[in-house]
Amino acid sequence: MAFKNKNFLWLGIVLGVVALLIFGADYLEDTSYQGDDSIRFVASEYSDLEALLASEPFQNKVLYVDLWFSSCPPCIKEFKNPPLLKEHFKNRDDLVFLYISHRTLHPNALQLWKNAIRKYNLTGWHYMMDREFETRLWAELRSKDSSIAKGYPRYLIIDNSSGYRNYSAPQPSQVKEVKALLEPLLDR
Repeated sequence: MAFKNKNFLWLGIVLGVVALLIFGADYLEDTSYQGDDSIRFVASEYSDLEALLASEPFQNKVLYVDLWFSSCPPCIKEFKNPPLLKEHFKNRDDLVFLYISHRTLHPNALQLWKNAIRKYNLTGWHYMMDREFETRLWAELRSKDSSIAKGYPRYLIIDNSSGYRNYSAPQPSQVKEVKALLEPLLDR
């Protein structure tokens, strides 16, 4: 009987090590994903939204900003709609889609974030907020519009050339409304 239990013990250990190696390899592959020509990550850390928006890739651009996180059902529901907007504006170098993500408390938050970006093909720029950035972001938005409550998803339209700021922009499923706000900013 002791011999049989010892074999089960070793089998359990071997299976555990194999599972850990597989998980570890997947985790490293997922978190090391650096994007491609259509999915880009903001590499630097920023103190607040205005500092991020003033960074080099976004200077003199119009931005459609999506505040989201990887396990947010309403955020995920909207992911089917940006391709319609992106197709309409595909020849516009002056428009940038920027996804700013809340960092969940999940131990694999980075992995889940990058997996969601790939799964939903969220082409554009990506930034994951730390807690301090997020606190300042919501305070900044509320200082501009006291009716804004912290909640996801939220969409912004930012024109870095004219200074136009819309902190309560329509969601991507409201394609006509988003186009109506973006087109005059792009056609000046």
